[in-house]
Amino acid sequence: MKYFFKSFVQFYLKILTKFVLWRHRPFIVAVTGSTNKTTVKEYILKFLREKFGEKEVRGNPRSYNTEIGLPLAILYLESGESSAIKWIKVLIQAKIIALFSRKFPSKLVLELGVEEKGDMEYLLGMVKPTVAVVTNIEGSYTYPNSSLEKIF
Repeated sequence: MKYFFKSFVQFYLKILTKFVLWRHRPFIVAVTGSTNKTTVKEYILKFLREKFGEKEVRGNPRSYNTEIGLPLAILYLESGESSAIKWIKVLIQAKIIALFSRKFPSKLVLELGVEEKGDMEYLLGMVKPTVAVVTNIEGSYTYPNSSLEKIF
């Protein structure tokens, strides 16, 4: 049941995220790589916010850079953590934002986290970056049970 619910949440958020991105068409900077993703993302955010203003630029909070975290970052929502009730509220909020939001940042700076083969393909199926920044790709920083061979 838990796997089914997680899969449903992931699918639902992906659909709503794709819709909101299609609807608002923001300029998207995607940052990925083995190291320093967050630092590079923060520098780009700082630069763009100084140039265009806080309300016009949004980035991932915390480590929202995965299949579920990225849509939460784009839709500006908090995680439901391990509570089904909280996740239902998140899904309702996501639908409202996707369908009715008028204010949406014109620029997104998004960190894309990759742990396993297929993760990047999944994320890019949701987000179409205008600009991509790859910090580096090496084996010095891999997730548990992961390796470069599994990712690429």
